[in-house]
Amino acid sequence: MMALMLTMSAQAKNKVIDRPAYLSNTAMFELRPVKVEVTKKSTIVHFHVVNARWGGWGVADARLVCNGDTLAFQSGRVITHDGTKVLAEEPFELGKNVDKNVQRDSLIMIFEPLPEGA
Repeated sequence: MMALMLTMSAQAKNKVIDRPAYLSNTAMFELRPVKVEVTKKSTIVHFHVVNARWGGWGVADARLVCNGDTLAFQSGRVITHDGTKVLAEEPFELGKNVDKNVQRDSLIMIFEPLPEGA
């Protein structure tokens, strides 16, 4: 279980939060949030996959909770890097395991937009 803590202005139309604060109850911090993008149409959370070099990984369930409202997961992408160069990008599916690959190290998850005034 992981919880993101976001602070932003309600007046901002689009907002990017680099290195958001988060809490996790997993020992290895398998997914580390590195950026959150808030737009009128979606909330996009970028993760670094910490354990990509050690083994396969997956996400069984995903939801974002804001002020007691649960925002549904809409879609996701797994990114494969060579340094800063993107080698591949593929769709991500909840419940499907991703094979061990040190370069397949990023996950982008897209959720419903945050409620107005959040």
